[in-house]
Amino acid sequence: MQDDNRRSYSTRKTYSFLLKRWIIPRWGNYELSEVRTVEVESWLRSLARARSTCAKIRNLMSDLFNHAWRHELFDRNPIKLVRQNAKRRTAPNVLIPAEIKLLLDNLALWERAMVFVAASTGLRQSELFALQWGDIDFSQGAMNVTRSIAYGVVGRCKTEASQKPVPVHPILAAALIQWRDRCRYREPEDWVFANEHHRGRHPYWGQAILRRLIRPVAERVGIKKRIGWHTFRHSYSTLLRSVGTEFKVMQELLRHSSLRFTIDRRSRRPSTPHELRYCPSFFPSIRPLRFSARSTEKPNHSAIARCFRVKGFEGAKRAPKRVHFAPTNARRNLAHVIEFLFGVPDGI
Repeated sequence: MQDDNRRSYSTRKTYSFLLKRWIIPRWGNYELSEVRTVEVESWLRSLARARSTCAKIRNLMSDLFNHAWRHELFDRNPIKLVRQNAKRRTAPNVLIPAEIKLLLDNLALWERAMVFVAASTGLRQSELFALQWGDIDFSQGAMNVTRSIAYGVVGRCKTEASQKPVPVHPILAAALIQWRDRCRYREPEDWVFANEHHRGRHPYWGQAILRRLIRPVAERVGIKKRIGWHTFRHSYSTLLRSVGTEFKVMQELLRHSSLRFTIDRRSRRPSTPHELRYCPSFFPSIRPLRFSARSTEKPNHSAIARCFRVKGFEGAKRAPKRVHFAPTNARRNLAHVIEFLFGVPDGI
């Protein structure tokens, strides 16, 4: 596994942990022919772990059998028939704009810059802390995501789609310039969030910042939700959906590898019309969102059907096999969404 350069370091580390912690202790003494589909399925259901973790264990075991099959060590894969749901049991925590604004107002400058970037671009933690000043083109309003960092190891991004440029709004650009003017390391090859304790050679450790600085501030200001770096990505996705963004545009902004993944992981709508209705101080000059009682009770399936240009789409969990989109200018849609999120100039 150490020589497998096709997978990222974080993926290899996760596989190694799952093997040592779960698969080898339970199945290490079994012959390949002794592994039974029903027995594996029953074992996975008995694990007190999240469904996504059980699904990863199941998929890794399936890869092991496929590898044995490919090298003619075995003639079948019993894990293919193992049923394991990967869907979350509960919806992930999402911060509303008022909570994000409250958190930003109580953070120091460099912590506020981290949270601002995460909340307004939806970057993953590994991408956020791997940013270098040379990756940000302030003149073009774009951010190039070219690397990621996990467990202190710098590597490539999660997928090819993850390397697409991210639009940077002038408000965010101004906040980053303010942080660059104050920080000690500002050369193009320097980390945007360089760790001063290591003389800028390494970026800050994301989980340490979250545990020591951001979560205590959130608790102090009355935010009871448990916050992780991915919480800001979920919040960004939810805000995009709340303003009526098409799934194709959401896929490009979130840099998902497939449209189906964007639809399967689509974020929830606000539970009340007041959650995302109006927060004038989070995004300056933002116009209040108008929610009707009907729109908060259930999704507007007719709008979704128009988005897909497919008759009879009644809000199914998965997209139809053949999806046809109306021709749109992706750049124009991206700019429209970002302007709506961050506010539009008066008079427009």
